[in-house]
Amino acid sequence: MPPASDLRPAPTHRPSCSSDTQPVDPLLSDAFQRHPAGGVPLLRQRVIPPVSSFMRRLNPILAQDHVLVERKRREKLNRNFISLSSLIPKLKKMDKASVLEDASIYIKEHQDWVKELEGLSGTKRKNVQDCVLHACKVICVTYVDNFFSMIPML
Repeated sequence: MPPASDLRPAPTHRPSCSSDTQPVDPLLSDAFQRHPAGGVPLLRQRVIPPVSSFMRRLNPILAQDHVLVERKRREKLNRNFISLSSLIPKLKKMDKASVLEDASIYIKEHQDWVKELEGLSGTKRKNVQDCVLHACKVICVTYVDNFFSMIPML
């Protein structure tokens, strides 16, 4: 059996050109790697696609099913955009980008209004509590005064 050094492939002479330093196609250069011992380019193993996409390519029925599912998804998106655009007042344009932009502005305005109303209701609630507390004191004092005025003095 020959020694291991004899089993290595003989280095091949390649003329140097600019493509050796700068690959023309990055996809092609990425597919090769240098062998650590001999410097001979080796082709990397291809990644096997998932079974579903592989089967879809082989089976046209599955591919057609995918097309139908994608079409239904797009139709559902379009229906939802139409319903969203009907909820937004003063909508000027009907393209999807404008609908989304106006919807986000409309929602932000409503969030600000809710915060403002919550702040007002919080101050009103405090005012009502103060009034009720004050009214209870007035009623209690009046009741106690009336009670003592009804007791005969000895």
